[in-house]
Amino acid sequence: MASRMRKLAWVLPLGLLLAPVVADAGDISNVIFRIEASNTIGSGYLEFTADQLTYNPTTNQWVWSTGYNEILDDMDVIATLDSATLKLVKDPAAGNKPYYIELGFTLHAGAADTDFFIKSALISFATLPPELLQPPTGGGRATASFTATDVNSNGVTLMPTGPTGAGAYTAQYDGWVPNGTTFASLVGEMTFGPGGSGNASQTFPTGSGYAPINDPVYDMSAMIAFNLTYDDSASGTTTYRILPEPMAGLGAAVLALALGWRRR
Repeated sequence: MASRMRKLAWVLPLGLLLAPVVADAGDISNVIFRIEASNTIGSGYLEFTADQLTYNPTTNQWVWSTGYNEILDDMDVIATLDSATLKLVKDPAAGNKPYYIELGFTLHAGAADTDFFIKSALISFATLPPELLQPPTGGGRATASFTATDVNSNGVTLMPTGPTGAGAYTAQYDGWVPNGTTFASLVGEMTFGPGGSGNASQTFPTGSGYAPINDPVYDMSAMIAFNLTYDDSASGTTTYRILPEPMAGLGAAVLALALGWRRR
């Protein structure tokens, strides 16, 4: 009887260790959306905070949106934010569910070519080891789709303003943008002729699935940075996911150990 009790003592904790890992509840920064605009007329910004978020239990998302806002330098209009949306998942459900940031916007440049910088909320969570961030059951994924439209009939250009080779959209981890580690940088220069409008989209990794993240990860955020020709408009929708494996790698090792113990 004593021998049987010793075996059961190993089997019961094993069941707990092999249970699916539920991602820890995350925290959301107080600032959830910040847009800065600057041109030869001046500079200004708009900032929105976490108390404006609403929880949607059906989708397990924290959501926010805003309508038309002018970006001012004193009384001068630098640019306009026509609309913006944000969706966040900071508490992934059990199983194959990611931490998530979805960011959307529509805006207009001012009376001079305008630099825009948009910063998402920062989602912070318990550190995920790289072993849990490997495909096909874990990792990161980012998508971005931008549209640029000529409003004044002289053509439109949307030019990324980050480092050389960087895209207009950047997803980062381990530091609030722009001070984190870059996971993906998407969508390059877009130029269309008089009266033109067009779209550019990109995903990382291409196709479906997730890309590996070979660092411990404890937060995530996203940014948008570009220059837009004067009076013209741009819009975009972006997503960023970090998915922990649903099963901790420790479980397999403990299983082998327990089976060896039982055989003895």
